[in-house]
Amino acid sequence: MKILVLGGTQFVGRHFVQAALRQGHELTLFNRGKTNPDLFEEVEKIRGDRLQDIHALSGEWDIAVDTSAYIPRAVQIAGEHLRDRVQRYCFISTTAVYRDLSKKGVDESDYLKTLEDPDIEEVNSSTYGPLKTECEAVTTGIFDKRSLIVRPGFLAGPYDPTDRFTYWVSRIAAGGEVLAPEEPSSDVQLLDARDLADWLVASIEADLTGIYNATGPVISFEEMLATCRRATDSDATMTWVSRAFMQEMEIDTRLKMPLWNPEARGRKAGMHAVDSSRARKRGLQCRSLEETARDVLEWVEQFRGQREWLVGLDRLEEQEMLTLWHSRHDS
Repeated sequence: MKILVLGGTQFVGRHFVQAALRQGHELTLFNRGKTNPDLFEEVEKIRGDRLQDIHALSGEWDIAVDTSAYIPRAVQIAGEHLRDRVQRYCFISTTAVYRDLSKKGVDESDYLKTLEDPDIEEVNSSTYGPLKTECEAVTTGIFDKRSLIVRPGFLAGPYDPTDRFTYWVSRIAAGGEVLAPEEPSSDVQLLDARDLADWLVASIEADLTGIYNATGPVISFEEMLATCRRATDSDATMTWVSRAFMQEMEIDTRLKMPLWNPEARGRKAGMHAVDSSRARKRGLQCRSLEETARDVLEWVEQFRGQREWLVGLDRLEEQEMLTLWHSRHDS
């Protein structure tokens, strides 16, 4: 099968390309060549900015897989050019499109977020979901029943640029006392990006169309950390500090406590409990989180401590907080 990948060198795209090559497919990558440009030497690469250079794509493909669009204009430009050059179009969206995540078990039929201003193209935490909604609408508007829209939730695995799960694996592997947020029963839902990639390839081979959530099993935050401890053979111990304490310390928990949901009983209670039964019925399988954690640690160890995390506490900050916490709570 001839596959055109828009993107293809970072995280989901990277794993998808690897999975497709394993299955013997013929790939063309179209991107700017700014992220990991030396990957996949055996694959045809066409360089260009999708907003300006889409006419560089003059061939024909069985399917286009769009891993790199965040604004609807990007999908519109690509879709209009590729309408008669591809048989199908796969758009990678997100579960952040859902309007109401206060309930658990949101599925593909639930209401989606919308943009207040249709001209907005700035991508941030408040516009990311609505912009992806509009990207989906453009996809179906151009390709209709020839489209496959996939909505991943929180992803993990090697090459993850967000560091959300990677931080916990690395921190727990280092051992010692680990500061963890209260409500250890808070939900966590992670899917290995490699499992997503394998399923995407299988779905393309099966001519799958429609809309599918792609999320992993729901576990507790405590179970996630315990899995990291087992996977890394660590002696780490968890000290669960209160949300009020972190607020007093002016800790931005979204950045410093990645994957923890401080609104586990609020308006985002279902953020880590999105239903993906439709995809599972069509073959989505999930490896163990312990396997993911081991592989993430192996990847991280290549940096030999020379990498700064985008999220999480630095060790000095963590130690200072733990010292203060114990001074107040130890008898």
